[in-house]
Amino acid sequence: MVHTATSEDKYCCSKCKSCHVDFYSYKGRKYQSCLDCGYEEDRNALYTLAFDEVMIKQLQKAAKQQQVKNILQSMLDELEVKGPNAGKLLDSHLFIYEIKNKHPPIRLYFRHNLQTDEIYVFEFEMKTSEEKQQRTVAKIKLKVKNF
Repeated sequence: MVHTATSEDKYCCSKCKSCHVDFYSYKGRKYQSCLDCGYEEDRNALYTLAFDEVMIKQLQKAAKQQQVKNILQSMLDELEVKGPNAGKLLDSHLFIYEIKNKHPPIRLYFRHNLQTDEIYVFEFEMKTSEEKQQRTVAKIKLKVKNF
């Protein structure tokens, strides 16, 4: 029986989303193994996160709201482990991605640098309208092109 991960679970299987995972070390490396489907994941392969100045200011403001802080922390943890696989590809030429949260509706935008395997986190927003989302994505695309 697969036990689907909840928002309180820090670690879950990236294949079946089960929260029944075990950690072990083998030859100096750390691994995560799913007890339901048997999928194993190398926990040493963490991506480096770099933050935009806009994102740093937003994180400082978000630290005052515990619920938003916890959601962003889990999003960033997932991004650090899964890298670009954590989000949805928005632009295949610029490698811009987004991660969504439904309640509350938060979108986190980032870019994957293929040469360095670094994740550049731009900003997050509380989704209010489709137009606002399109403006934000256009602003990020412009920033990446000028980068």
